[in-house]
Amino acid sequence: MPWRLLILGVLTCAGRAEGVRSLRPEIHGEGKCQQQLESLKRLIAGACQEDLQRHATVSEGGCEAEAEGVVSQGDYEIWSKSLVVCRKEKSRIILWSGLGDEAEREHVLWPLRLVPGARSSLSGTVLPEPSRAAGQPAVMHRTTASLGHETIGTIFDTILYKSELKALAESAKEGLRVDVLFTSMNLDDQAVASSVLYRRARLLSPMAQDFDATAWHYGDCPKDELAFCVPENLLEPSAKLQRLLEKAKEAEAHYGGAWRAERPKASTDSCQRQLDALTALIAETCQEDAKRGSPVSVGGCEAEAAGVVSLGDFEVWSKRLVACGEEKRRLVLWSGFKDAEREEVLWPLRGAGGCVLHSTKEPDTALAKLLNDERVRVLQDCPWKVTKPFWDGASRNFVGAWASGRHGAVTIAMGYHMDPRRSDRTIFHTVFYRSELKALAQASRGALTVQLVFTDPGMSGSFMSSATAVAFERARLLSPLKAFRNMTIWQYNGCNKKEVVSCDGKRFDRFDPNSHSAMANLGFMYEKGWGVRRDYGKAVDLFQKSADLGNSIAMFNLGFMYKSGNGVHKNDSKAIELFEKGAELGDPSSMWALGKVYEANGVQRSDTKAAEWLQKAADLGWAKAMALLGRLYEDGRGVQRNYSKAFELQQKAADLGDVNGMYNLGSMYYNGNGVEQNDSKAFELQQKAANLGNAFAIYNLGTLYLLGIGVKQNDSKAVELYKNAAGLGDVNGMYSLAVMYYKGKGVQKNFLKALHLFQKAADFGQVKAMVGLGFMYSDGLGVQKNYSKAVELFEKAAGLGDAISMTYLGSMYRYGEGVQQNYTKAAELFQKAADLGCVEATAYLDEMYSDGRGVQLNFGNAVELEKAADPGNVNAMYSLGTMNYFGNGVEQNDSKAVEFYRKAADLGDALSMANLGLMYEEGRGVPKSVREAFDLFQKAADAGLVEAMFHLGGMYMYGDGVQKNHSKAAELYRRAADFGDVKAMFKLGVMYYNGDGVQTDYAKAAALYRTAADLGDAKSMSNLGLMYEEGRGVQKNVREAFDLFQKAADAGLVEAMFNLGGMYMDGDGVQKNHSKAAELYRRAADFGDAKAMFKLGVMYHNGDGVQTDYAKAAELLKKVDAMQNLRH
Repeated sequence: MPWRLLILGVLTCAGRAEGVRSLRPEIHGEGKCQQQLESLKRLIAGACQEDLQRHATVSEGGCEAEAEGVVSQGDYEIWSKSLVVCRKEKSRIILWSGLGDEAEREHVLWPLRLVPGARSSLSGTVLPEPSRAAGQPAVMHRTTASLGHETIGTIFDTILYKSELKALAESAKEGLRVDVLFTSMNLDDQAVASSVLYRRARLLSPMAQDFDATAWHYGDCPKDELAFCVPENLLEPSAKLQRLLEKAKEAEAHYGGAWRAERPKASTDSCQRQLDALTALIAETCQEDAKRGSPVSVGGCEAEAAGVVSLGDFEVWSKRLVACGEEKRRLVLWSGFKDAEREEVLWPLRGAGGCVLHSTKEPDTALAKLLNDERVRVLQDCPWKVTKPFWDGASRNFVGAWASGRHGAVTIAMGYHMDPRRSDRTIFHTVFYRSELKALAQASRGALTVQLVFTDPGMSGSFMSSATAVAFERARLLSPLKAFRNMTIWQYNGCNKKEVVSCDGKRFDRFDPNSHSAMANLGFMYEKGWGVRRDYGKAVDLFQKSADLGNSIAMFNLGFMYKSGNGVHKNDSKAIELFEKGAELGDPSSMWALGKVYEANGVQRSDTKAAEWLQKAADLGWAKAMALLGRLYEDGRGVQRNYSKAFELQQKAADLGDVNGMYNLGSMYYNGNGVEQNDSKAFELQQKAANLGNAFAIYNLGTLYLLGIGVKQNDSKAVELYKNAAGLGDVNGMYSLAVMYYKGKGVQKNFLKALHLFQKAADFGQVKAMVGLGFMYSDGLGVQKNYSKAVELFEKAAGLGDAISMTYLGSMYRYGEGVQQNYTKAAELFQKAADLGCVEATAYLDEMYSDGRGVQLNFGNAVELEKAADPGNVNAMYSLGTMNYFGNGVEQNDSKAVEFYRKAADLGDALSMANLGLMYEEGRGVPKSVREAFDLFQKAADAGLVEAMFHLGGMYMYGDGVQKNHSKAAELYRRAADFGDVKAMFKLGVMYYNGDGVQTDYAKAAALYRTAADLGDAKSMSNLGLMYEEGRGVQKNVREAFDLFQKAADAGLVEAMFNLGGMYMDGDGVQKNHSKAAELYRRAADFGDAKAMFKLGVMYHNGDGVQTDYAKAAELLKKVDAMQNLRH
């Protein structure tokens, strides 16, 4: 049946002399008003949530954001139809237009709602708020009392005129009937008022001449008889109507106008000039149209142009701005971010009969000509937030005018953002998605063909299908057509941007929304929340339907939903069952998933099965499987360790664009596993993986910048990358960022931020963060000192096997901080940490042996230990050896120490091997033999003892027990440094600085000194300070040099005191202060430094920074001479 519309007119004198005014009434008590708005938002959001529970689709922004848009901007999206739809028994829509009070509105409308109309057996419905949904106009036209033409002006001040009439006209179908009732007006005035409405609707309608098929009736009707009135006067296309229209036009021009909000000022003067120029150009175009007899909207050209530019609100004449020529066969839309590429891609498509809203050369639309004007320059100086309303409005009207007036093809060229791999997501953040697709779906009333052309060569078929699926779904949900799925044809294809012309003739893949692949792809988009609001339940339903139709990819995706517990109850068995079904159908992703399940820790773990499934997937070219299989070969899990095979697999995965392959390959170059060690290549690969969003790679990249490995050292860049990694949830990034804030490296020192980040990483189980947090509590940094909290954190980390936390905890038991003093517990913890290779713990344990505290109580007497040692207890043997070495609890006996150390060493104890090596080196308890010592240190180093590596490096360095070999020494120092040995870092740094055993590399030297300095090594601080002072390996920075010398001097390093004195003397990095220089030289001289004595002697002689004292000067210089004589 045809549409039926009833408009009730009740005239009033209100506002006749005021002209047009804002529709928004003056608000009294804005606080109360705001409360009501917030309540309305909550109610609408609640209705949205109810829709969600019924599995209705909600727009991408979610219920809260959507409710905000509805109340604040009147922007209804997908689910809004359920808010404004009429009940099925309603046969007509009633519109209300007037300025009277609500009571009068209800008095007039109530009978029309309850009693059947004369031309219908059913009632109408009233929706008092404006609705812009297509085909759902819903307010009434009314006024209260009046005489003559003055009252016609009220029509132009009502919601009806501004919104409902426009929506009605734009979405009207043939067969629409409009009844206009007037409660008090003579027939001539009724004709004029009805003609105004008819003219306005006709100008807004895309139906052009077909609009005459609509039937408009008007008549008078007392308020008390509204339920029974039938308007009998018909507006007919006749000479009389034309005269009425001219009269209406005069009345409209006299009374009407377009209210516009005040335009916000642009952020820059150049932008404001461009906006003003565009406004003037559009107004000029409007005036030219008016001179040629074309209709112009009631507000006039200036007001309309301002609305177009500021609000994106196109009215009647805008169709001339966005209209395409008759020769154009199809619409061409662009979704992307690069203007230059847009021109490159769209030009050939335009040449093939396509129409584009804007182009910099040979524009297709009148608006494009204006935008290319030199004064406008496409608004390039304006930020997006300023021009967004304009571009949204232009795009919306451009597409709407095409779709409502023609039934042609639409080509959508899909561009890409900085990351080509994310092309499928960019469409959901462009004008195309926000405006054009919506207009296309809502304006298209018949057959429509949409072709998506993907210009990124990296887009796979599945990615293109996924992007098409979500674009189709979005359009279907927005469209008023119930048969949208069957009436529209959607196609897609990939086409290199350089071959777009030839691509036009290629066969496109047709998108079938009912196919199992389409369901799987759409499910994937719902799972990720790309283009649609994330909905795990919806994703599971789509995956299940697709899997039931035999789609192996859907089985894989559904399996992961069960594995993660998203949208379904977590069920590992069900996940494995689905992966196996997919794998049986030859799906490599399912094979990879099975490999991942078996590789992970858990009850299903089987490295052998993991390797088998990953190999099958890798043989089918699945890059992710190659990367994970490569890890198994590198670790020797499920397969025999093979670095070459691992490298080959990671290289293949990386070449296929797999981010994990790039990351793993970079790590192999860094460690020199399966390939020659190459820091530059490691950096390059980590950079590639980081650019693709891999959090581990971003963290590694930050560390490379921090240490200056493969790239110039840069603390600030390291901080930036650690922030990015932490933002992606990487716990190591959080920890490292906390360390940077703690030390003030690359960022201003901030203990509070460090504490927060340590806490955050610790909450995720990061052990080193627990230690850092415990340290801050023990020292009261950024938080009130709390030894008990520190103990709690150290205990937690120690329970996870961390040697440093065991050492700190042992120290707290030793001194009774936060716990009751307990030497036995302290020694036990030091022993555990020492067994794990912690150098500091070994030193503390030696101190306790020397003091005889805790050790005897912990290990028992020698007799008990010997009983324990007889069955082969290595710890007992080691402890007995140490007790005899130091004479703790027993009489000191080197021979006995050698005996027990040898027994433990024969059973593979690395610490015993090293201690026995020391005894051979010193000739204690055995004949001195550096060769035997060398062999024992070699065995201990091979067993992973860091101290042995360092000591062995020294033997190669000086040729003790082996031929001198500085390259081999450097290799051993590097191994020990990788395990965190500070002395080894310092030694290796010296070798890189001097080119001794390695190629000279100041940057690596600086990186090693920096790491050792951060761990408290004073010599490294001093050497790094010299490098900053000289600008070698780092950018020259005398202030940084000064700070490092200061730290080293505070740590008691004599040469740093001397260097610091020189900086105060010369004013390098600090204000010149000879008194301070003298003080530092005196400190160094007290430690016997000859250079400092000489400098200080000269200062006493000259009275420089100190009071002149020739006797003191002579005394110091004599000491210097005596020391030089001793050297000679």
